Amino acid sequence: MSSVSTDERGVELSIGQVASMTRLTIRALRHYDDIGLLRPARVDPSSGYRYYAPDQIEVAGTIAVLRGLGIDTTTTAGLLAGTVDIGSVIEEEQRRLMQIERQRRDSVAVLNSLGAPLQPTEPTIEYVDAFSMFGTHARVPTSDDIALVGAAFEALFGALAAASIDHDGDGICVIHRNARDELWLDIGVRTGHRSASIDGYEYLDIGAARTARIVHCGPLASLPLGHARLAAWIHENGLVPAGPSRETYLGALDDQRTEIAVPLAHQG
Repeated sequence: MSSVSTDERGVELSIGQVASMTRLTIRALRHYDDIGLLRPARVDPSSGYRYYAPDQIEVAGTIAVLRGLGIDTTTTAGLLAGTVDIGSVIEEEQRRLMQIERQRRDSVAVLNSLGAPLQPTEPTIEYVDAFSMFGTHARVPTSDDIALVGAAFEALFGALAAASIDHDGDGICVIHRNARDELWLDIGVRTGHRSASIDGYEYLDIGAARTARIVHCGPLASLPLGHARLAAWIHENGLVPAGPSRETYLGALDDQRTEIAVPLAHQG
C-alpha cells in the first residue's frame, strides 16, 4: 500500500510519515487519536491505517513541542482549541522553573551544610508560658512541604496586612504528625492581641510547658538534621518528649535560622 494517497481527498500523509516529521512515535499518535487530541483526517476502513492532512502536521509538531516541555495533554488540548490562554501557561511554567531552581539551590545549600556544617546553638531547657497564635491547620505532602508551608505563610501575612492587624514577624509551625508522605501542621503567627477575625483563620492555643529548644542554622531542607540533633540530646539527657514539636522561623523563611522546640514531660 502506498503511504501517500492522491485521491479526491487531496494529499494525505501516513501515520509513519507524521511520526518521522514531528518526532512523535506512532504509538503516541495512536494515543492522541484515542483521547481526541489529534484525530487523523481519515482511517482506512479495511486496514485501520491512519492518514493525516498536511495542515495537521503543524498541529502534531506543536503537540510534540508541548510534550517536550512537560505540558499535560489536557492543557495542550485547551491551547489547541483556544480555550486556554498561553499567558497562563507561561506563568505556570515560570513558577515551575523557579521552584526547580529553588530546590536545586536548597540541595546545594544542604550539601554544603553537611560538608561544613554551621554550629547550632547548644540545646537549652526553658519554661515556655502558654500562648496563642493566629493561623490555620494544614496537611501537606512531604514531597513539597517547604513550598506549600511558605505559600501558607505568605497567604497568612497577606491576610493580616490587608486587615491591618499587627503581628509578630516570626512564623510558627507546629508539627502534629510527621507521616511518611504527609505532615499535619498548625501554621500561625503571634498577634498583638486576640482580636483578629479573618475567614479561614482562627486562634490556636499552645500550652505552657517545660521545653527543650535549639536554634538550627541552615536551609529549611536541612531541618530534619536539627530535629535529629535535638531529639538525640533529649534522650541522652534522660528527658521525655511530651507533645508536638514546633518550628519558629526567625525572620524570613529563607534566613536559615529556625528555633526547634519540643515540650518535655514533667519529671518529679
